Amino acid sequence: MEERSAIVLDAERAARVLSECVPSIFGEMAFMDAVPVSVAWGPEADSAASGISGADASHIAIDMLKPLSCRLELVFPQALGDRINETLYGEAAEVPAAIEGDDSTLELLNVLSGAFLSGYFGQGASFKLELPFFIYGEAEVSGPAIARVEIDAEGLPVEATLRSIRYRY
Repeated sequence: MEERSAIVLDAERAARVLSECVPSIFGEMAFMDAVPVSVAWGPEADSAASGISGADASHIAIDMLKPLSCRLELVFPQALGDRINETLYGEAAEVPAAIEGDDSTLELLNVLSGAFLSGYFGQGASFKLELPFFIYGEAEVSGPAIARVEIDAEGLPVEATLRSIRYRY
């Protein structure tokens, strides 16, 4: 039987890597300047309340299964999704904007999760990701926040949260 050791994240380091990855990915994929506004880790990250809420807020997540179990979540106003959509597809896109915008933000999160894992564990690290998804209401599987980064993406707020998750088997 294969013995696996539990990997424990250094919350401060995770917050630092996340605060570097988010602006980088927004710049590379969405061509947007993004700067960290606030970085928190440990109990402070868990107690920080999201300033992005309401019917206009989008909440997406991706579960990372290997080399550790955690969830990366992004919360942002729909205006950000629309802006990313317009940047990538232009105003005259033939596919409905809502579909493209959703696909664009989900793909951005997918790339962001890979960048975070590579940044934390090093280039060439083997990892396994689930498909990114939207969260409507309360998340079914969630845990305490490990790290939280608030970003200003050209005047629009983005919140990235790394959570510990435990699956029920």
